[in-house]
Amino acid sequence: MKRFSAITMTIFALLTLHSSTAFAGYGDQQNESEPNNSSAQATVIEEGTEVYGQIDRYDESDYFKITFNHYGPIRIMLSDSQTYPQNYNLYVYDDKLLLVGKSEQPWDGYEDEVYIPNVNGFKPYYIEVRKGAESKWSNGKYRLQAGW
Repeated sequence: MKRFSAITMTIFALLTLHSSTAFAGYGDQQNESEPNNSSAQATVIEEGTEVYGQIDRYDESDYFKITFNHYGPIRIMLSDSQTYPQNYNLYVYDDKLLLVGKSEQPWDGYEDEVYIPNVNGFKPYYIEVRKGAESKWSNGKYRLQAGW
């Protein structure tokens, strides 16, 4: 029984470490640049960069444009400020602005995440961050990161 528990704990630790360090090694940071309230005004970001933004109004969205230099899976993660918890929704569109992924989970203290198993590399994707209906504050900050 002890051996089974040790193996189970090792596997759990490895999975936890992998999920929490999926973007480790990138390290770049940038802030959103306004105006970025439409896909035509999207802030250009690089894969792996931590992007910090803020949405002040309930009807505002922030858009980001990213081009992946590879084919294959990607993960986009969005988390809110722990100081002023918000509910944000995350939408991902392809280069034709067709929805390819979304996360609309209610605020529960966890990150929103979109996993796309096979991006078409070298074409732009658009990411929209939109404030959800359950947001408690008139403004709030968030952190966005895309990569694998």
